[in-house]
Amino acid sequence: MERTSLAIVADENIPRVEELFRGCGGLKLLPGRAIDAASLARADILLVRSVTRVNSDLLQQSPVRFVGSATSGTDHVDIEYLQRRGIGFRHAPGCNARSVAEYVLAALLALRQAGRRDLSGKRALVIGCGNAGSMTRTLLEAAGIECRAHDPPLAERTGNPEYLNVEAMQTADIISLHVPLSDSGPHPTRDMIDAGFLAGVRPDVVLINTARGEVIDDDALLEFLAACPGARVVLDVWRDEPRINPALLAKVSIGTPHIAGYSQDGRILATRMINAGLCEFFGLNTEVNLPLSKSDAGRELRIHVSGDYIAVMQAAVAAVYDILHDNHNLKKLLDRDPRDRAACFDDLRKNYRMRREFPSLRIDLATADPDPDLRRSLAGLGFQVALT
Repeated sequence: MERTSLAIVADENIPRVEELFRGCGGLKLLPGRAIDAASLARADILLVRSVTRVNSDLLQQSPVRFVGSATSGTDHVDIEYLQRRGIGFRHAPGCNARSVAEYVLAALLALRQAGRRDLSGKRALVIGCGNAGSMTRTLLEAAGIECRAHDPPLAERTGNPEYLNVEAMQTADIISLHVPLSDSGPHPTRDMIDAGFLAGVRPDVVLINTARGEVIDDDALLEFLAACPGARVVLDVWRDEPRINPALLAKVSIGTPHIAGYSQDGRILATRMINAGLCEFFGLNTEVNLPLSKSDAGRELRIHVSGDYIAVMQAAVAAVYDILHDNHNLKKLLDRDPRDRAACFDDLRKNYRMRREFPSLRIDLATADPDPDLRRSLAGLGFQVALT
């Protein structure tokens, strides 16, 4: 097949999409929320993010033969419909797992720095043990936080009781959500965090949601926060994005605009993964060497070790990702005209700053007495560690 015979419609916010797909055919870029049936009238290929609903309403009158989604999740795609139509589909499972896990740790360290939580001796429960949940568990354990997992579907598939920890929900100091959004089956997740769930958790729990906004009942969460002022909530995802609940935004300790998985590394990996799927589907050979640009190069950080090892970890994490910057930017929405807030939310995502992952940072520990546990912990988080 001639590459130029393929017409591609793509979300303009898929990183490096032009570099990776220009060799596959004619490329038309559109805002993700502007992709509609009319824009696909002559398209062979559709490339999307999570803001575009891919279903029969969008595709039934189109000649689209392949859909690629630069996302780890697929709840915005009607996969059964694609299968019935014989439309190829690829997404990018696991592409943002490290980015999400780093976000969770950054949130916990930011709460500690604000004097709201000490991490020593704390116990975490990760609900949902797919790629992001598993990586979150790995990083939290590397940071010295005792971590358990709860994933009933995984427990059923594997027969491993390690993934059933209902009792841990009542005792966990930290609960981090990493479940897909589902409405059916034996374990639906829509509104799983409801009044009943919240009645069973600690009144000073830290609840973090990087999954989907719809897994939490907003009204129940607001009532919980009113009754339990010692609780801390971190939300990266919201119901009805981009029209998020301003009352909830005002109450959370940290709120961000659905960017937990937005590291440069993870987003480019997603683009590469759907490019590979497209080339396989159409039998194309369009391999492109796509190194990170010079502006994306890694950094070095010299840290003087004074004995507070959590502070060392905090300095290392903050050098890569300042989560409070994102919180500050999102909470500015509360001062905007309500009619402008949805557009502002989307703008924060569209113009999100470049953010790297922990392995991009080389840490030089300035100490006369290097502690092997500290080095092991930092290396376990993914940092490059050296002694000076």
